[in-house]
Amino acid sequence: MKLASLLLCISPIIGHSVSAAYLEEIVVTGTRTEKLVRTNPYSISRLSEAELRKTFSDQTADMLQRLPGIQVSDAGQAGQKRVRIRGEEARRIALLIDGQEFMDHREVGVPLLVTTAGIDHIEVVRGPASVLYGGKAMGGVINVVTRRAYNEPFSMSAQLGYNTATNGTQLGASGGGKAGDFGWRFAYSEAEAETRKTPAGKIENTAYANDGGLLGVSWQLSGHELDIQYDVYNAESDVYVEPEVRFSPPFLDFVIDIPRRDRDKVRADYIYTPHDSIVSKVKLDYYRQSSQREFNTFPTMAITPSVTIASQILTTSELISEGLNFQADVSLTDHVVTGGFQIVGDELWQNRFRQSSTNAIVTSDDSIDEAVNLKTAAIYLQDDWSVTDQFSVLMGGRHYRVDGKLSTSERIAARPDFADNQSIFSLAAVWEYSEDTVFRAAASQGYLFPSLLNLAMGAYAGSSYVNPDPQLKPEKSLTLEVGIRNSGSYHSLELTVFQSSARDFIDFGNCQPTDLCLTTRDKIYRNVGSADSFGLELQSEVQFQAVSLDASLTWLRRKKAYDGVATYHSGLPKFSGSVALQYPVAVFDKPAELSIVGRFETSSEEVETLRSGLRSVYEPGYFVLNVESHFELSDSLRLGVQLGNLLNKQYSSAAENLLASRRHVVAKISYDLN
Repeated sequence: MKLASLLLCISPIIGHSVSAAYLEEIVVTGTRTEKLVRTNPYSISRLSEAELRKTFSDQTADMLQRLPGIQVSDAGQAGQKRVRIRGEEARRIALLIDGQEFMDHREVGVPLLVTTAGIDHIEVVRGPASVLYGGKAMGGVINVVTRRAYNEPFSMSAQLGYNTATNGTQLGASGGGKAGDFGWRFAYSEAEAETRKTPAGKIENTAYANDGGLLGVSWQLSGHELDIQYDVYNAESDVYVEPEVRFSPPFLDFVIDIPRRDRDKVRADYIYTPHDSIVSKVKLDYYRQSSQREFNTFPTMAITPSVTIASQILTTSELISEGLNFQADVSLTDHVVTGGFQIVGDELWQNRFRQSSTNAIVTSDDSIDEAVNLKTAAIYLQDDWSVTDQFSVLMGGRHYRVDGKLSTSERIAARPDFADNQSIFSLAAVWEYSEDTVFRAAASQGYLFPSLLNLAMGAYAGSSYVNPDPQLKPEKSLTLEVGIRNSGSYHSLELTVFQSSARDFIDFGNCQPTDLCLTTRDKIYRNVGSADSFGLELQSEVQFQAVSLDASLTWLRRKKAYDGVATYHSGLPKFSGSVALQYPVAVFDKPAELSIVGRFETSSEEVETLRSGLRSVYEPGYFVLNVESHFELSDSLRLGVQLGNLLNKQYSSAAENLLASRRHVVAKISYDLN
């Protein structure tokens, strides 16, 4: 009787009609101008603040994993996740915070070190955007846009969450206000997680902690807007090393620790919006960002049964980036012309301390300080030409000039410098066939200049030093894609087919006698080969009488040709995707939503080149099921509950080193104060 009484209090909300609302959302990232998703020529997705607030993760990267073409990778670091787009690694993806790039010249790629509080929306471009956003955008762009505008004198929201799989806690708060022409805002979040529990047991070295926040002020007066913001993010993470690597002979043990991965940034934006002028907008922005990292490795090797060498390699680095961007939009009769310039200066300082002990007796130690700088200047121009009311063409171009030099080094006497000039182009077209259907096509070149570690400093891979090479070529790519967007009163669909060819990919390999490496165990960065990718992305929403269906599907094939080996076994699943059934109901006359969410990947295999030959690594596919519920307890209080990995599957994605959490519960409560 109690159950029956409860069910009587739960009633479905029937006849809820939805059109393709997300296709009508305005995005900026794809073209650097405001444009509807529906008529954007590029593959772009937008996650709104409302959608982000329904997610249960304490990391920004996880919020993107249901988008087509997206893979979340961890590199063994549970608290510092990265994003891959269409198979491209995170180092080939531009991470923007409020349109300004978070530079990082270190290996693996930049993690999404962004506070989860105070985000207004996230825009994701899949495919090259180097013409408008620079070299790091060779594989795509992730633009995290923080909230600026608060229309009330005071507004605030707070969230508190708990995860049973990690005993993890998360909290966040954001708010702001407006008084006349003056506005202000703040945001803060923190998260802490203990060892992850999986169906196979606890995984050691998976704990992490992070915190971050921002403060911002703005002034608006007669078409002028000035905005200043300071934000900071601090992170530390244990690093999981797979047993087959950690204890692989001659290693007795191999431990990695990242006690610090921090950043802080100050920026200032000026926007002028003239009235009755062909110049529709002028924007000038400046930023200064500091990124600090401590990366420590502790290899222990058995040389003979009676001789053990234990080493510690402690690397501390700081990257200072300063950038200046100018952009002007000019509106003519049938053209919107966008042009500007970008100047970025990067300076990376690094200290590497190495100490070795033989049978617990210190036998050697050395400390090396190095500094290297890189200056990049670029101009870009784009013309959005409305040929007819239904057909438009976008043409864009960008010219780079890059100059850098190893200014300080205790490792080598020579001070190599490096430079490059390059022009790249893009061409796209949009045809509004009808009110419901839009066709699009695009061709984009990508360009990625080698990192400062690749060119001048080098890095450690295990106990082996990876030598830099100042003669490395930039990576280049060409991507072609066609797509269709269709929408109706009860459905929306977006289908994209793409093909990409990339060459001069950079990776490290074994040193050859001609490389003049110090030891035979050393490695060196090289332009190792090329990659050809093609695939299909599908995103769809369908509204039935009382249930809505949200689905995405990616089919991806990638052929890599490295070190004379050509193979489609590139470590990527052929198929991946997600499906969500959402059921709006009323509980005690209060709105609620129940969702069943499934994600899947097919199996994958990767062929790796080792000194001893080729090795094949196989990853089984998976299907994981989550049940999510959101309840509006009052006008200002909301509760979210997720039953994660409901089937208690033991799995990890192809891009991750860590097993996923076992069956668990995440609870999140939110409160709004207006």
